[in-house]
This record gives sequence, structure tokens and C-alpha cells, in this order.
Amino acid sequence: MLSVQQGNRSLTVLREESHQSLRAGGWVGRSSPMHCTASGRALLFDSADELVEALTAEDLLTPISTLAAPMNLDEILERLKSSRAQGYSVVSEEVEVGLTSVSTPVRDRNNTITSVINISGPTSRLITHIEDIAKLPKAGSATIQRTLTSPDVTALSPRRGQAPAESRRGPYVERRGTSRSEDRPEFTVIDALCTGDFVETVCA
Repeated sequence: MLSVQQGNRSLTVLREESHQSLRAGGWVGRSSPMHCTASGRALLFDSADELVEALTAEDLLTPISTLAAPMNLDEILERLKSSRAQGYSVVSEEVEVGLTSVSTPVRDRNNTITSVINISGPTSRLITHIEDIAKLPKAGSATIQRTLTSPDVTALSPRRGQAPAESRRGPYVERRGTSRSEDRPEFTVIDALCTGDFVETVCA
């Protein structure tokens, strides 16, 4: 999955389905708290403590997470510290019992986090293979970053005011069910992800 920050939430904008019969449900277009999701915490990697507090305060007051989730700012900061050190975030059964997720940030040419790649699935399948699974979104992030920072990236972008090519995907993308944007003048991380076989590689 690919997620971006929307206010104080993590918003899923693209998903590639697993071929397994037991898999995480549909998340495209759905926003999630930042303190108890792998995508949310990865989006917070570069945030100062004060910003982390501002972005998570509301959800801490009205928790929709499980008992495994952090219950206060100190716990959030401690888990963020650990995630930053390893280069990816792991959340197991914090937002939903039985669900484990691994996320890595995607950065642009200015080293700013623009989005995160997330792999989610049943805890029973993922929890004993976290380090190996983490290699997949890390590889996907690196590939997207190379595309975003490529000198030729502008050649892939539609001119301002020009309708995107039919092959382009919109800001909310779900394989086997896609909604498209009518006006997308700038090359984005979605374009980068969809100019190659990155989704298939990362989410197989």
C-alpha cells in the first residue's frame, strides 16, 4: 500500500492485493491514526516531538486502537525512536487485532518524506518474518526515490493544463478497482510507482 499524510491522519491512496486468500481488507481512501499505524509512524519519522504531539493528541483523547497501541506521547516517542533507528516502522495488533504492518518512508529530491510504502497482513503470517518483509518496502521506497530524483522525471509528467495519459493512475489507486483524477499537472509519487513493476515487486 502507498499512504500519504492528510492533516493528522495517514491516508491510503494505492493498494496492491495479495494473492493469498487470507489478507488485509480494503484500505484505499481510508484514513488512519498516525500514532498506532505503521504508515502513520513512518510519516512521523522527521517530525519534532512537538509536532508529533500535535498530530496525535486528538486520537489519543478518543482512542480507536487496541490495548497494544501507545497510550500517551512518551510511548509514541519511544516507539518512534526505535522505528527511526531501524529505518522502518512495525505495528502489530495496535489498530486492529490480528493485523501487522511494516512501513518505510519515501523521500523526494529534497529528502522530504512524501509518502510511505506499507505491507500489511495477518499477524500469523508476518510476525515471524519482520526483518525479511521490511526489505521489500525499503527496496520499493529506494526505487521510487530514484525515479523521483531522476533528471528525466519531467519527461514523464503531463504539461500543466494537459489531461494525463490514459495509462496514468489517479491519486486513489486500487488494482481491480480504480478511481482517477481529471487534472494532475505535476509528476507525483503515484506516477513514479506506476511507471514500472514496483508494486508487483514489493507486494508479491
